[in-house]
Amino acid sequence: MTRPRPGTSRGQGPGAKLRKGPYLAVGVLVLTGATAYAIAGSIRLVVSISTGALLALVAQRYVAQNRASVAEIERTNEELRRSNADLRALYEFAAGLAVHTHDTRGLVTYARRSVQKLLGARVVVAVGDHPDEDSIPLVAAGRTVGSLRISGGDAERWARLREAIEPRLASALASTIRVEQVRKNHLETIAALSRSMEAKDSFAGGHTERVSDLALGLARRLGYSGADLDAIEIGALMHDIGKVGIPEPILNKPGPLANDEWIVIKRHPVISELILSEVDLSPIVLQIARSSHERMDGQGYPDGLAGEEIPLPARIVLVADAFDALTSDRPYRRARRPRAAIEEIAANAGTQFCPRVVAVLERMYRDDPAALGEVTLSVIAG
Repeated sequence: MTRPRPGTSRGQGPGAKLRKGPYLAVGVLVLTGATAYAIAGSIRLVVSISTGALLALVAQRYVAQNRASVAEIERTNEELRRSNADLRALYEFAAGLAVHTHDTRGLVTYARRSVQKLLGARVVVAVGDHPDEDSIPLVAAGRTVGSLRISGGDAERWARLREAIEPRLASALASTIRVEQVRKNHLETIAALSRSMEAKDSFAGGHTERVSDLALGLARRLGYSGADLDAIEIGALMHDIGKVGIPEPILNKPGPLANDEWIVIKRHPVISELILSEVDLSPIVLQIARSSHERMDGQGYPDGLAGEEIPLPARIVLVADAFDALTSDRPYRRARRPRAAIEEIAANAGTQFCPRVVAVLERMYRDDPAALGEVTLSVIAG
């Protein structure tokens, strides 16, 4: 039996070394592969977790941005709705001002109600160049024409609309003041002309102006306003202008007129219309001039119109004319008290006078007897 050489053992010879070499290389490869697989698996896990977290973060940011975008869109839409509402309100306000530029009182009332509706506030609109301390001056062309006072309400909306409302209201007030001044001068000229006509009729001192005042009161209560109301005032002042063509002996005759004299008198409404038709006046003025002597039963003159055929402004002036005639002295009778005059007019409602107008006259008397010249005496206990 052969002994191994010293320094060697069984299985450790050169052949053994050669045999162990391949196994060692395979082991290293396996270990390397296992380690790489483990590392790769960890990387995949990390990548998987990181990707999920990243997707969640992106989704969260997307949702947040989407919510912010939706909120911004809603805010923008709300601002657009508010702006549209403001523009619509301003358009309506300006249009209403334009309608009322001939009537200061109507303009002030309209402006007060409109601004009050816009703001839900207590509003006072005044005309004049001396506004109080709590009011906003309304200035047009460097001149203070009125003032505006607002208490409470929607302050935010007022801040948005103020710069648009104030100048428009001031301009409208200035225009109205100018129109009313021209109108006043115009009416003073017409009144002077009517007084010159009365100088021919010794019984008619102040008659046309009193008729005009009463006709205006009746017309307002019957719904007239603005330019139509102005026309009724002018028509009442001028309704008897045709009497300039009537001989004075007939006009001033103290007793009843003869038939031929009545024929002459009945011509004066036609003469009135003819004179006034040469001037650029409202048709209402011409209606009053021609038809304010017609009767509801068709027995009036000059055309024998009846009932609703007679223009309402003419029916108004007929009642006002009759009331003033009954409450004024005449050579053949004394003036009647307002109550007695109204009773006589009411007794002829439906035949001579329009029942609608008579009803308004009675209501005016009930509301304010003094306005119709009624004097009440108070008994003072001693």
